[in-house]
Amino acid sequence: MKRLLLTIAVIAATAFAASAQKENPHRTNPRYYGVDEAYFLDTQQWQILDQVRRTLDAFPPAPVNAKEKSPADQARKMALLGFDAIIHNKIYDWSEAMQEYMDTGSERIVASLDVPVEDGLRVHLVYNMGFIIKSKSLTVAFDLSSENGKAIRPDLAEAMVDRCDMLVISHRHGDHADKPVVERFLAQGKPVLAPNAYWPENKDIMHLRDENKAISGKVKLPHGRKIPYTIFPGHQNETETTWTECNNTVLVFPEGYKVAALGDQAHSEDNVWIKDAHKKVPGIDIMMVTCWMGDLDTIIPGYDPKLVFTGHANERFHGITSRIPFWYAYHQYENFSYPAIIMNWGEIYDYNPDTLAVPQDNNSISNRSEGAPNAHLKGRNVVGSLPKPTCGVQSEGTVVVQIKVDQYGNVIEAIPGVEGTTTTDRTLWTAARNAALKAHFNQSAEAGAVQLGTITYKFKHV
Repeated sequence: MKRLLLTIAVIAATAFAASAQKENPHRTNPRYYGVDEAYFLDTQQWQILDQVRRTLDAFPPAPVNAKEKSPADQARKMALLGFDAIIHNKIYDWSEAMQEYMDTGSERIVASLDVPVEDGLRVHLVYNMGFIIKSKSLTVAFDLSSENGKAIRPDLAEAMVDRCDMLVISHRHGDHADKPVVERFLAQGKPVLAPNAYWPENKDIMHLRDENKAISGKVKLPHGRKIPYTIFPGHQNETETTWTECNNTVLVFPEGYKVAALGDQAHSEDNVWIKDAHKKVPGIDIMMVTCWMGDLDTIIPGYDPKLVFTGHANERFHGITSRIPFWYAYHQYENFSYPAIIMNWGEIYDYNPDTLAVPQDNNSISNRSEGAPNAHLKGRNVVGSLPKPTCGVQSEGTVVVQIKVDQYGNVIEAIPGVEGTTTTDRTLWTAARNAALKAHFNQSAEAGAVQLGTITYKFKHV
């Protein structure tokens, strides 16, 4: 049944991916001699954005403040700085290449939302401060805005709404609060939480805020579940003398994970109470903030999250100098004391507090695989995360599993014990095989009926 559901999800996503499949001379037959300047620059944009995507796929998000920067860290940073160079030239703002880059990321997110989460949280950065966080039983959108269909293609924005259970809005600005998105949530009977200043005449929105104190309660979902929240009365400065309401919202997922969304929090007078926010809601798992937020040494320790996610880089509707580049995000967070994840639009990160204490490519938890499994399938990407095997023995070793994957991304056969395996323990082999069969990759019409690859699992007893 799971394989059937995953196949249906990928088939549905195929319709979204049509633009990426068409022939493109800027990719397949790039030319520089004898072409006009506009054609040259257009080709260069396609080439750079394609390489940015390939590099980010090869080196997925990881905390940026590791003491020792690996080649993977440096490659990822260089790709994001390459994206900066493109997005800060306004001639590319609404180009076909840029829009396809955005559409491809959105398509991946829609496909990921159809893949179940077994444990932890799956964090998707859609665009700007628009995050979608999925647990095993709940999917929440935060500040999801299509900018009236100009930033996220309308059908993709609708597909995201359809897969979410509720929406949280931090403040009234259009890059955080989008009426078409809000109306679709409300039409489906899904709750929308917002500050009083956003669309106050709409009584279907849950306007939640007390200017003088944090408030706590529970929001009821359509099927009767109740999700605890705490909302702190934050603000964003608009001028030197004016500011707007900016709810700092903490949600508690049914699995117990706590997620804090600060929107565009930027008002130093709020630091008086922010420094003690963790006393009101202790044990926050992840926190979403802007890449340009000031007072980091007060605000982040004030909430004391296990992991920070940055957003709001390169917002296309802002002027050039207000499109905060990734190089500034690195300047802010690369040497900060809290681990931080810097992602681009359409990227996904799987959060598990058990594997966060050390770098994600070299961690271990008892009776599970050591760190994130490593997949090799030429030209294909993992949808969601690779399932981790579980077993009850105390053995150690590496198990390499040969996988056969169909065009829709399903693993149709898994053979453990191929070259690179260091253990003969059949219990570990079975655990690795069972996990590999649950893996899922992006669909590909060019991959052939069956494609061979491998997934490597490192078991370590601790």
